[in-house]
Amino acid sequence: MAQIIKPHFSDEPNEGEKRLINYLKVNLPDDYLVITNGEYSSKSPQGVVKFWEYDCIVITPHAIYHIENKDWGGHLEGDDDVWFINGAERKNPHKNAALKSKILGGRLHTKNSAWFAPVYTAISLSNPQQTKYGLDPQCDCLASTYTLQNSDLAEFIQDASITNRAPELIKAYMKDIADYLSGDSIGRSHTEKTEILDYKILETLQQTDFYTEYLCEPKFFVDKKYKVREYPLDFAEKSAAELAAVRLRAENAKNAQEQLSFCPYIIPCHCQINESRTKFYEVIEYMDDRTLYAEMRIKTFTQRQKIQIILDIANALKEAHSKCVFHRAVAPENIYIVGAGNAALANFNHSWYVAHQEKHFTVASMLTPENESPYTPPEFEDMDVCAASDIYSLGVIFYKLMTDKLPFETTLSFRSLGALPDEILPSHIIKDLPKWVDEFVQNTIVIEPENRWQTADEVISFLTDKLNETDHPASVPATPASTSSYVNLKDLKPGNKLTSELTLYEELGKGGFGRVFKALHSLQNKYYAVKVFDRDASVNETYNEFKALEDIHHDNIVKFVYNGISDQGLFYTLMELLKGENLSDYTKGDLRLPLNEVYKMAKQILSALVYLQEKVPPVFHRDIKPNNIVWDNRQRYVLIDFNISSTNDESGWVGTRPYVAPDLLVSGSKVQWDSSADTFSLGVTLYELIAHTYPWAGANPCPKVHVAPEDIRTYFPKISEKFADFIMKSIVTDRHHRFTSSKEMLAALEEIGEDGMMKKTGVVVVTKSQGETNDIDVVDYINSLYSQSIHGNSGTREKYGKGTAFDVLTYTKTKLDTQLLPDIKKGQYRLIIITGNAGDGKTAFIKQVEKVGKDKKYFTSYNGASFTLGGIPFQSNYDGSQDEEGMTNDAVLSQFFMPFYNKEDYTQVGEGRIIAINEGRLVDFLHTQPGLKALSDNIEDYFYQEGHTELLPGLMVINLNLRSVTARNEDGKSLLSQQIKQLTQTSMWEKCQGCPIADRCFIHYNVETFQDTNSADEVITRLEWLLRSVVYKRELHITMRDLRSFIAFMLTRDYSCEQVRQLVTYVQTEGLEDYYWQYYYFNITSPAYYVKKYFPLPSLESNDRLVRMLRETDIARVALPAYDRDLYYTRKKPENYLIFTERKQNILESFNAIHEIVPGWDVSEKRELITARHQAFIRHQYFEGKLDYKRRLPYRYIANFAEQLRSKDEEQLQNTKRALAVAISASEGCDNLKLMNGYLLLAGSHVKDPLSKSYRRFSLDEFELFVNNTEHLTKYIEYESENFVFRHIVDRFIRLTISLDLFEMLQYIRSGFSPSVNDLRGRFVELQIFKNMLESKTYNEILVTKNDKKFSIIRLSDDKKIYIEPFNPDAV
Repeated sequence: MAQIIKPHFSDEPNEGEKRLINYLKVNLPDDYLVITNGEYSSKSPQGVVKFWEYDCIVITPHAIYHIENKDWGGHLEGDDDVWFINGAERKNPHKNAALKSKILGGRLHTKNSAWFAPVYTAISLSNPQQTKYGLDPQCDCLASTYTLQNSDLAEFIQDASITNRAPELIKAYMKDIADYLSGDSIGRSHTEKTEILDYKILETLQQTDFYTEYLCEPKFFVDKKYKVREYPLDFAEKSAAELAAVRLRAENAKNAQEQLSFCPYIIPCHCQINESRTKFYEVIEYMDDRTLYAEMRIKTFTQRQKIQIILDIANALKEAHSKCVFHRAVAPENIYIVGAGNAALANFNHSWYVAHQEKHFTVASMLTPENESPYTPPEFEDMDVCAASDIYSLGVIFYKLMTDKLPFETTLSFRSLGALPDEILPSHIIKDLPKWVDEFVQNTIVIEPENRWQTADEVISFLTDKLNETDHPASVPATPASTSSYVNLKDLKPGNKLTSELTLYEELGKGGFGRVFKALHSLQNKYYAVKVFDRDASVNETYNEFKALEDIHHDNIVKFVYNGISDQGLFYTLMELLKGENLSDYTKGDLRLPLNEVYKMAKQILSALVYLQEKVPPVFHRDIKPNNIVWDNRQRYVLIDFNISSTNDESGWVGTRPYVAPDLLVSGSKVQWDSSADTFSLGVTLYELIAHTYPWAGANPCPKVHVAPEDIRTYFPKISEKFADFIMKSIVTDRHHRFTSSKEMLAALEEIGEDGMMKKTGVVVVTKSQGETNDIDVVDYINSLYSQSIHGNSGTREKYGKGTAFDVLTYTKTKLDTQLLPDIKKGQYRLIIITGNAGDGKTAFIKQVEKVGKDKKYFTSYNGASFTLGGIPFQSNYDGSQDEEGMTNDAVLSQFFMPFYNKEDYTQVGEGRIIAINEGRLVDFLHTQPGLKALSDNIEDYFYQEGHTELLPGLMVINLNLRSVTARNEDGKSLLSQQIKQLTQTSMWEKCQGCPIADRCFIHYNVETFQDTNSADEVITRLEWLLRSVVYKRELHITMRDLRSFIAFMLTRDYSCEQVRQLVTYVQTEGLEDYYWQYYYFNITSPAYYVKKYFPLPSLESNDRLVRMLRETDIARVALPAYDRDLYYTRKKPENYLIFTERKQNILESFNAIHEIVPGWDVSEKRELITARHQAFIRHQYFEGKLDYKRRLPYRYIANFAEQLRSKDEEQLQNTKRALAVAISASEGCDNLKLMNGYLLLAGSHVKDPLSKSYRRFSLDEFELFVNNTEHLTKYIEYESENFVFRHIVDRFIRLTISLDLFEMLQYIRSGFSPSVNDLRGRFVELQIFKNMLESKTYNEILVTKNDKKFSIIRLSDDKKIYIEPFNPDAV
């Protein structure tokens, strides 16, 4: 094992470096020495001292190795110039590592000339899931890049033959070198910068001999991130005259940038020289690495987009040249794609500023070497520069964009050519390119500057003319409508005529090259789908789809009709119209495709692929994914989008990255397509449909070679072993071990069969209580959970050890169970205090703690027990407010807390306690106990300082008042979801299978809805949003008891099985079928509906507090006319509703069987009955319809409210703050948005003139808006934020808590709604209190107007003088 040596001054290695160190220690010989995390200084050629960090230096007998480690996760791609992680551009680490190796070698040789040993460089990728297969196989850096998953790196280090010298060249000096390096390392804490200018350094992006580049954020107001590049100006070895010249160049750079006034085509850069004139800085906004260089690797631009990029940069050059600034480094890496695809030029650090020629180039041109590239104009060799120099570089970029190739490797090779030969002109490379593209490069890529276009205007004029010719072709194929007005693809809309026979209807979708419309063929009177291609798309895109489909006839492949050119000159393809959606919605969220349908889809698509692959030559689709499979009329599955399909002679990069088999990648842009490519894509699609997640973890989904995907059984354990193995085999990233053809995959699927997809599981039936012999009826048990049950609500109370088997079966584990309980078992806490409302589950959890303990004995008071846990004796108390057996409550608590008297570190206490107690009672008791003062102070600070207090060691306080039943855990499940699943689990309801009225029982319908493997999760999600509206209103804390009571009433309506049988008989006899609908779960928000006749059974009235609150905000009261008309007057079609696999009853048939319309003037009981029917339709559609269900919620802005509560985007929060300030100001009578820009206004209250208005102005900078997030209090409970706080930054007591109701009203006010007095009373009193507190604050500005046209500002200055001046809001 190698010897690990840590320098005297060295930081602890990070996790990635630890993996590298362990690898080297285990895999290298004993005499090899490894120096970790050293940092050494060097002097640059300019004499500036710099510091360099070395991750690992390995000293061997034959050489020294410098290993730079990268612990990057995600998909890695790159070449010798630049690398990409998940598409984000990174500097190729080999360049910086090679520089550091050179510095290290020089340092050692300077110290001792005998130490002249070669220093080799390697990059290690320590992330266990990282590979180097995304690197270009032709790049030089591939060979010196290593992962730690094999022995390649160790073999490289031990190979002495690479030195061509003696194998023990430096063996005698190894220890001396190690001693020198370990002793000469400089502590990082002494050298590492944390700030620069007014910025905080987040990361060092790049370090060279000539400059250092940092990623920063402002120290004070964090709005964006910035790149700050620092150049030294104070060179130790330069004369005073030389230093003066350097500083003149720095001033030239600063002045050059200042000359460039605001221009949308130029990325602004701020240049600065420090006061001592020793450093020069460039500050530019961090653009998240969206350079043109990066975008060209991952994106295909249309021809129009390519031309627009060149036009944008030409406009940038026009602006720069007009100020006599020449860029001198126009290249893809200095062009950024911003906004919606516009291009902007950056990095003017090599520019020439003509107005200051005595200073010559800018500082960067002297401080950094200029590497010749294909974009470098030939005249640079002669130190010449002019506007045409930038035009030359722009021409090379244009060539690269149009052909995806460079015309030559270097400028030197171009000089040898003398001019561009005909065979490398763009139209010879890409046959479809027009001749004017050749003309462009022949006027820009020219050796002599005087023979090129001289100005950016010439470029702009030429391209604009060509763009207009493209948009307005001089001749259109002769058609009857050839004289019709010109229309672009983006301008097409429903109603337009594509040809004389084809009229466009609704848009069905859009993609990278075109749009798809529903179209009517007037001669055939038949609807089709027409795909219209972008004018900039190559003819090949249309031709590919035509060639792919013309000879294909299969029921599961979209049928091609014909293609042609529209009257507007646009290519189009006409295909059969499919009636249905693609499968993308079934791969995410809670909407699932039934497993039998997954089988049906896989079989049909594989049948289509077999057909394609058996053609001669075989056809590969190359882009199979959920978006390209349509469920037509819910009858068959159809493969669409063939515009990138091909025969096997093509190797170009197409498709969608997450669905492309990585082992088929030949290089960054080539794919070795074969018959396993489509089977792999289909396998990923099947995985997503079943698991609802991507097989490989990561922020950017991408398959990884040599990294096994997550087993699908993890996400969906119900599928059979055979089917799970089938899915996993289909996505193996080695073609030799996955299905090599669709025929093989289809045969494997058919062998499993539809019946073999699910596990065969038995059913456990619970029928007896613990310790009792009486049978338990599950319906009776559910009713006992309902707080207002006429049968008795015994299930709502803790039974102290006498619970039923159902109590055990339906217990829902919370974070208390999964996270707090393990920590208690580890001995982390000795005193656990649980507060909360009655019904929050405090006692239930304490009993779970007791259950894992030993030697449990209940106290005679039945208010607790003694037990041991981890060898520690514990006592529990279920209710800390109770007196016990002649003892007052104070005495009980004194005895309970006795072990903690006069202690401050509870981890040292030899006993443990866990208690459920009211927060107020606890504080009152502790105030009377001097021996518990430490605990009293700690608890009070914790409760009343918003939890921002460190608890005493060994103490944990849980406040269940903060728990939310709608908050989702790491698995995406809320307490509501878990509790419903527990109360409807199949094992409890087996008795229903033999019931004679099961097919008519509303309880059976409700339970089966929530048991359904396909749609239950979606229904629960919609139910969550209803309960979330209650949570956001902050009028009710929903306890676990509330939750179980609500679910029980939703399932059974407090009816016993016998009462259900009576109800079914009654509604059939009386013809009240539509009244029976009121018992279904979806009518839970319906107010109690009464039958006018005698009704012998319990009514639907409920005094349950959660049910009552939901009924106050009935979703059926939200009108959506476009949906409601269809609901009222047309048949309900199954395709417009969710699919339930296991639920037997079909209520749509019942809905469609009753169809009755009454005239508007009818006010009889019949109208009331029909209204109730329609409202039932609405509620049912909310839960089971395929629509944007959130529009049915009783709050218009609830989704927006929830989104902003969850957002981590600071800019979005600032926008919300401004919007709320506008709404508050509007509520004060101000309707002029310009007056509110940056201010909150309050109406003056002492102005007697009824015609005048005055407003107190408060700058918005004085306020903060934050989400009331109490994560510090909720480590062990489910929690989601439920309100904002709008607060004065200095006077924090001036605060407004914004709940959903208030947020909704403020949004309406902002939209012009004027609230009534009643609106502002009651629940909106918080807003008035906030205004009153703000009015009491000293203010310095009043805005006054008499006619809302002319305004004046009255200001109180710091010296207490009053100034009155006119105010023009338009000038703000």
